[in-house]
Amino acid sequence: MGYGNSVHNILTELHRSFWEGKPLSDELLKEIVERQVLCSGASQDSLSASKNTAHKTTQKYFDENKAEFENITYAEKEIQQIW
Repeated sequence: MGYGNSVHNILTELHRSFWEGKPLSDELLKEIVERQVLCSGASQDSLSASKNTAHKTTQKYFDENKAEFENITYAEKEIQQIW
């Protein structure tokens, strides 16, 4: 759940950055991944691997869909944790 939630948060922030007119770049995506991938209790190696995978996944999404960003009507639905 933590990794999936992180990816949703990355996409939400990426979409909002686009709406706010921020230039979307690999550097911005790396910054977003650093902020959003949180795995409490994970080892440094595991956290680093999760960030690397999240970056690759969201970079692929961005590369394949950036031409359609102007058609996005809402960002990823935020997941609310109950605990």
